[in-house]
Amino acid sequence: MKKSSFLFFLMSNDKLIITEKPRTLQPEILKQNNLIECSFNELNSWSEIHHDLFNELIATFQNYEYKDGLFPEMNKRIYIRRATLEKNINIRRKSNQEIFELLKKMRDTSFTIKGIYQPNGYKTTASIAFFNYVYLHEKAGRESYFEVEYTDLFALLCDKAYSLKFGNYSKINLLKTTRLKSKYAKALYELMEAKKYKKPFTLKEYELKNFLKYDVKYYKFSHMNREIEKAYMQVNNIIPFTYIIHKIE
Repeated sequence: MKKSSFLFFLMSNDKLIITEKPRTLQPEILKQNNLIECSFNELNSWSEIHHDLFNELIATFQNYEYKDGLFPEMNKRIYIRRATLEKNINIRRKSNQEIFELLKKMRDTSFTIKGIYQPNGYKTTASIAFFNYVYLHEKAGRESYFEVEYTDLFALLCDKAYSLKFGNYSKINLLKTTRLKSKYAKALYELMEAKKYKKPFTLKEYELKNFLKYDVKYYKFSHMNREIEKAYMQVNNIIPFTYIIHKIE
């Protein structure tokens, strides 16, 4: 089945027209490394679906046809069909309300991110939210769709031109990440992409624990290692790497 990206166009007669582009034509996103590496408590409760949904919304923003168009209010706003999300992030049997709740949880999440390069030359640490609002639009006999407006700062971090100008980003292939079967495997793949030019590199236990958002009630280092082993078997097929555990340190 083709993975597709559905884009909405707002015409002068106020009708929304949808064109479809295969995801295979736009499989990559430019994801800021500080978005990849940041750790924030709210993400401990996110599932692998949240991870894929987060990346899909970055991809939609970066490939949206209304960016810098005739309607300035569209520069932070996207319309995306429920069918689009189901196809692109491989979810099935989710109701409109269930998908809305996933987006709502993202809307209610805030996080602190460091190293944001500003056009005025400043490097900023900020506590931000992803979205200003999320709407679910439903109508009998018609397809449902979601409307999302990004916050100013998150829109900046998602913008392709921003990444190309200031760097500090990795290319993430969404056709690869959606195949991975756990949020730990998805996080580990993105870590390898962000660090692939820094060979070798070292992470302390707490750094890796924070990065993977591995926050369980009865934490043991050996238990996290088992999760890493399972994730490694998947990720190594996409981006080969090796690792060594220093238990004493």
